[in-house]
Amino acid sequence: PPPLPLEEHFIRRMRETYRVRARRIAAVRTPGEAERYQRRVRKALAAAFGRLPPRTPLNPRTWRVTEAAGYRIEHVTFESRPRFLVTANLYLPADAAAPVPGVLFPCGHSAVGKAYPLYADACVRLVREGYAVLIYDPVNQGERDLYSHVDTGGRLSRRNPCDGHNVIGRQLHACGDWLGAWRLWDGLRAADYLAGRPEVDAARLAVTGQSGGGTLSAYLWSMEPRFRAVASSCWCTSYLNDIENGMPADEEQYPPGFLAAGLDKIDFFLVRAGEPTLLLGQEQDFFDDRGLRSGYDELRRLHGVFGGGADTCRLLLDTGTHAYSEASQLAMLAFFNRVFGKSAPAPLRPLPPPEERALQATPDGDVGHAGSRPMPELVAARARVIAARRRPLPPPALAAAIRRALGVPGTIAVPHHRRLFGINESRAATGQQVHRFLIETEP
Repeated sequence: PPPLPLEEHFIRRMRETYRVRARRIAAVRTPGEAERYQRRVRKALAAAFGRLPPRTPLNPRTWRVTEAAGYRIEHVTFESRPRFLVTANLYLPADAAAPVPGVLFPCGHSAVGKAYPLYADACVRLVREGYAVLIYDPVNQGERDLYSHVDTGGRLSRRNPCDGHNVIGRQLHACGDWLGAWRLWDGLRAADYLAGRPEVDAARLAVTGQSGGGTLSAYLWSMEPRFRAVASSCWCTSYLNDIENGMPADEEQYPPGFLAAGLDKIDFFLVRAGEPTLLLGQEQDFFDDRGLRSGYDELRRLHGVFGGGADTCRLLLDTGTHAYSEASQLAMLAFFNRVFGKSAPAPLRPLPPPEERALQATPDGDVGHAGSRPMPELVAARARVIAARRRPLPPPALAAAIRRALGVPGTIAVPHHRRLFGINESRAATGQQVHRFLIETEP
């Protein structure tokens, strides 16, 4: 459909926001100026993610182990919150003589989560290169169906993960929370589990992901200093490109207040400019490669301001569509190997796509049947706590509270309006006089 007036209004506002941002970035010339800019980003990140939960026992469980040529897969669960299970596969080299580097792999928006063939391929490539890899299911994907305990006619099931994300995301907004923070927390607790394994060198951790996993890679990189390298695929462009191109995104992909702070997607990486970063993209992706290129230019310049070398700030643009392609995977392997002092990756034969059941952790592929509390119940409990704290407000105080929440000015003048010729009408049947006019609330 053609652009709509409300969309065009926000596009105009975002263009001006990013004109100001471009001037602010261009003014950064010294490490001190760059550090001040990073403090600005960190402040916005803290506001967007809000207060995170306390770290509670992970209560990990290995349900079974699959042996393969040169590696094994442990099918595990852990609790990111009390009785809130995360399903994961831990890929471990079979012959590692000492703790090895660890890679966390958050998934994109595939219904089968960690069993998506390209993601499983990437994990096998990494483990055959001597990495321990933890890949885990996001909520409403893989074994973590949000709504398996109720009948939604399949509309909100993991088979349509985005619908489930958006519904629970709106409920979280009503509680002053954000689904992106829940997803970040799952990833942080996954990093805790990975770093705590005796086979893993906790001083050598990296994170990589594709699409929605590219989003989570950026979030985790910006918020978790234990990661020493990041490779984010098929997500980083500009929010302005997204809205100009009519590109929809899930609830968790728009951090509250981030646009108001004048920030863009590349800022998740600028906040750690100077540290090893690989951005991956596809020329035919629906995430506009122009935004990826311009963002990378900003990152490379600030990387240089901090004295970072060219080999630790890289961009690879493949020629295909939205995917963690073979070229992208090999670039990720080569990049991590350079960062962690390993040799160049060996060429690997293509792998047959795994069956979803072969990579499941829980017996029947549903954490609800394995004792996990449904997320809607957790959100409902939070809502009840918030509701109990509410106190009735008299009408004037309620009006003032609504004005504050919506940012409505204290005084509102009569808006400019047009009274067009020939629009007054008398209706004899009802005795009404009808007067029609147009009101302009925005340019």
